[in-house]
Amino acid sequence: RTEAYKKALDDVEGQVVLDVGAGTGILSLFAARAGARHVFAVEASDMADVALEIVRANGLEEKITVIRSAIEYIDLQKDLGGLRVDVLVSEWMGFYLLHECMLPSVIFARDNFLKGEGSLRPYKAALYACPTSARKLHDQRIGVFGKDLYGYVFDGCVWSYYSQPIVSFLRSQIGSKCSPYSGGPDAKFPRSRPTSMQ
Repeated sequence: RTEAYKKALDDVEGQVVLDVGAGTGILSLFAARAGARHVFAVEASDMADVALEIVRANGLEEKITVIRSAIEYIDLQKDLGGLRVDVLVSEWMGFYLLHECMLPSVIFARDNFLKGEGSLRPYKAALYACPTSARKLHDQRIGVFGKDLYGYVFDGCVWSYYSQPIVSFLRSQIGSKCSPYSGGPDAKFPRSRPTSMQ
């Protein structure tokens, strides 16, 4: 995935780039090396301090400004020098694509800091789903709460468990049976169609 981002930033020469949720700053480094006029690396966590160290260690402090803040608190005039950016990049995807909850921040940044003709990278994503059953896993992790535990009822815990994803790996022969939706608009299972976001 990182290599794909590197390639996506190869054409930013002379442009102003905003990296939302910059983490270590790797995408900012890619943009700077590709010739960006300036890069703003915005990171809300302590990782901003690490990113600043990395930027300095690579001699790019004149090209990359690391800002420790949530993007929602960035001020266009004070923090970005009044500049709307040409390119907005973010590595916002978590498991199940949306689980890190970064997408609202990226949309906020797009609406408030990206030029009208600017470029959002990535600008769309596809989410594929395949119905499955995991009765044994369900019984081990959740089903136990529907039973009498030491003489107590724990039914109230069930919904909190359903709200948390279980991340696991499937054997390859199981995964190979889940192929991307390829039916036309008249297909019988429209709910399995991948959802694109722009």
